[in-house]
Amino acid sequence: METIDFSVLKPSVESYYILDTFLIPRINDNTRCLEIGVGSGEIANLLSKFCKVFAVDVSEKCLERLGGKVCGKFKVNLEFEKIPVDENFFDVVICFAVLEHIKNYMHALKEIHRVLRPGGILITSTPNINWWPFRIKFLLGKCPEDFHTADHVNFWNIKRFRQIFVDSGFKVINQFTSIGLINIFYPFIKRYRKKYIEIYDKYIFIASKYNSKFFGYNQVIVAEK
Repeated sequence: METIDFSVLKPSVESYYILDTFLIPRINDNTRCLEIGVGSGEIANLLSKFCKVFAVDVSEKCLERLGGKVCGKFKVNLEFEKIPVDENFFDVVICFAVLEHIKNYMHALKEIHRVLRPGGILITSTPNINWWPFRIKFLLGKCPEDFHTADHVNFWNIKRFRQIFVDSGFKVINQFTSIGLINIFYPFIKRYRKKYIEIYDKYIFIASKYNSKFFGYNQVIVAEK
């Protein structure tokens, strides 16, 4: 299987939605924020304009995408390694589209809980296994592409994804999904992207504040330590 180059991947639509509507209005120059899994570096570089940003990734290539305003860059494998900071160090931890790639995700959540201060906020996301195209493919005896071409090793529906944070000692304060619809303009419009909407081949993804078990593609958890 071809290895994915995560350093070129763009943040999904719900990532910017939660930053703009929830996080950025609540942070300041003294806020210490950790992003786990920086990808193309867009989110960390953006947040570095508003607060003190630190970054964790297993990929040197991804860490190299970060600008000079990022306060600290740590190459860490959260399957088994620790984040090299003291307990209760961060006010915010962001972890978009990462946990589905980590077999030992409970170790990762334990580390996040350790480095997050009491009352601190964790924001994380993952695909919803009950999204309607996945259900149809299962019904037809097919395997969704996310399950064998995207390096995913964990798969959660909305209920189970919420529960892993409760089991890890977090208080879930919000959960919502982006909305995934059919691209009726395909193949005339294959790729299009704005901040809160993306057309990607046969589907349209729209950021939302709703929590849809059926239409929700990526799901977001906002939790408090």
